[in-house]
Amino acid sequence: MTKIVGMAFSYSPNSMQRRGLELLNNVVPFHKIYTLADFDIPLVKTNYPNGEAPDSVKRFVEAMEEADALVFGIAEMVAQPCASFKNAMEWLVIEINSDVDLSRSYCISHKPMVTTTFTPGPHAGARHWDATNQLLFQLNCKVKENYVFRDAWENLLPNNVSYIENSANDMLKYLTESYIDEGIQVHDRVRTMGAWLDYYDDWNNAWNTSKK
Repeated sequence: MTKIVGMAFSYSPNSMQRRGLELLNNVVPFHKIYTLADFDIPLVKTNYPNGEAPDSVKRFVEAMEEADALVFGIAEMVAQPCASFKNAMEWLVIEINSDVDLSRSYCISHKPMVTTTFTPGPHAGARHWDATNQLLFQLNCKVKENYVFRDAWENLLPNNVSYIENSANDMLKYLTESYIDEGIQVHDRVRTMGAWLDYYDDWNNAWNTSKK
């Protein structure tokens, strides 16, 4: 059976995105549903991708690796994806460089994925998709579809399955597709040249030396 994992990128266990995933669970048989509160991932404070990540990030990676398919609940904040989502994705870039084989996929790469945004307003919710999809593309994610659920104050209520039913059935078709882990397909200078840490050390040493 396909292990579908829902991830709400909020630190609140009662967030709109978390409750949206719980309502979707009436149609989409989630293996597990998480929020960032389950991992307590800290703010990224480094641009040194040496693979050193806190245990909270490692637990997040393990949870994502367990999934066969993913539903990401991402709030729209000021027409962009919420900062907590981007912060989590940045940690994946840092964490994966602990592997000597730089062709290794990210824990979310290639798997069938859909994204959802539950929003209280009647119009917003879709403005962040360009930025969100581009970010996920860089992590070799196969985003099948973006779903927006508007007027959530009125409709995102316990047992109101009709609010999400059509979209949820559509999601299931994508999420149960088979996939092949093709390794890293999108390359940037960090992963292709394999010398990023040397560049960082030279640059950092130049700054430290200038202060003496």
